[in-house]
Amino acid sequence: PAVKLADEGVTKSQHQLGEAADLDTRKGKAENQKLYNLIAQYFEYDQLLWENNGAWIHFSYKAPNRKQKANVTQC
Repeated sequence: PAVKLADEGVTKSQHQLGEAADLDTRKGKAENQKLYNLIAQYFEYDQLLWENNGAWIHFSYKAPNRKQKANVTQC
């Protein structure tokens, strides 16, 4: 699946609360970059993280939006 909701992690994390998902196009880093750019340009978000050198994108939404971006190389 292209969207995975984490089933593990800290209780009350954004994943557990349905406010976050890890996204992967399953078509490689270049396609993940396109998705990241689309989200950054057209969507509101709380966090948009380029994780593990583009292996997946962490996307979360919670009001108020912090519009936080990060390049996370290790997870």
